[in-house]
Amino acid sequence: MKLSTLIILAVPTPLIVAAMASLLASPECLTCPPGSYTPKISVEVEREDAQSHPPSAEGNGYAHGHSTYYVFNRRYELGMPINSGWGNAVTWPQRAQADGFNVGVEPKIGAIFQHPGGHWGHVGIVEAVLPSCGVIVVSEMNFEDSWNLVTHRSIPLTQLDGFTFIY
Repeated sequence: MKLSTLIILAVPTPLIVAAMASLLASPECLTCPPGSYTPKISVEVEREDAQSHPPSAEGNGYAHGHSTYYVFNRRYELGMPINSGWGNAVTWPQRAQADGFNVGVEPKIGAIFQHPGGHWGHVGIVEAVLPSCGVIVVSEMNFEDSWNLVTHRSIPLTQLDGFTFIY
């Protein structure tokens, strides 16, 4: 992989830096032709409990520990704030569009990804797009029953059916 094809968000957190280092340390990724390698990133850090957790971004009305809570805070941190009234993740694309946000199917750095799986849906943030390796790297909270944990993982570009992106 040429470094010119590596696109990383301008405001990475320490966890994202660790996840990207893990990805880039993989020799397969350094030379991968498009679609030939699916790296697996599993960087998990337990968030502090509610009493010692730093206050959330101003106006965050989402339930603590859930994906919507994390995405509101992360977008605020990135200087890309969103509305606190979009409801459960499953309704976010429609409500974001009603608030004037663009919605599409192409992953972009800083975009919110939304997947309607489960009863309530799920959201996270696209932290990096790695077209040479055929993946995006995302950060999220409450993925696969990891309540109140921020996790990072790679998702193959070929497995984005059903995903919507809010820009």
